Amino acid sequence: MIHESEKLRSSNDMHDPDPRTEYLVVIDGPNQLPRPVTVEDQFASISKYILNQSAPEDIAVHFETAKNVYLYAWHVYRFYPVAEQQAFATLEYALRLRLHEYVDQFKKEKRDREPTLRNLLKHAVDTELLKNDLFPSRLKWATQIAKERFSAEIHAKMISGGLNQIVYDDSHVIPTEEDLNHDWLSSFIDVMPRLRNDLAHGTSTLRHSVVHTFDVVSSIINQLYPEKVKIT
Repeated sequence: MIHESEKLRSSNDMHDPDPRTEYLVVIDGPNQLPRPVTVEDQFASISKYILNQSAPEDIAVHFETAKNVYLYAWHVYRFYPVAEQQAFATLEYALRLRLHEYVDQFKKEKRDREPTLRNLLKHAVDTELLKNDLFPSRLKWATQIAKERFSAEIHAKMISGGLNQIVYDDSHVIPTEEDLNHDWLSSFIDVMPRLRNDLAHGTSTLRHSVVHTFDVVSSIINQLYPEKVKIT
């Protein structure tokens, strides 16, 4: 028997938060103390990802659907992978529309076989439609790399010192030049198709931290459809 939280909601409890949501916290306030995540927090975390007005309407609707699914994951925890899958589908859709000439040529050469997400991303990079230095979040991503490295160093010190716990502050950590020059696009070409396939073909993977996917997907689509540039 599956747990009650996994079953179809009734009309009486469909607006309640998923029980697992109640375990999530955010660090907030002047004292930086943890508090429960609210539906307002959920909205704030996803509403900031906006596509350029130059993106086709179909793509914008596809992306807004993904955002809505993420928002409602506050009520149904299992919506997180569904939201992420929809975001990846939006990315692939946007690439196919923007690279329609490449898609047509690929199908002609490959006997009607569609290009994969990896093919599409690589072609967009090769033709310089996508560039690492145009990602608005690249400093944030580089800083995260630096903080993860610092955390690993702290963990290693705990093991070598036989410590069970340690208090540390990573607010002073800054990214190195190598972190700042990280080839994000190569990483995305390598990782994103595998994540997308894992979700598309059915998976037991369940994680709520999928906003990074929305950040990357919206940034890529906005590079494909930049503002104030007429796309033909």
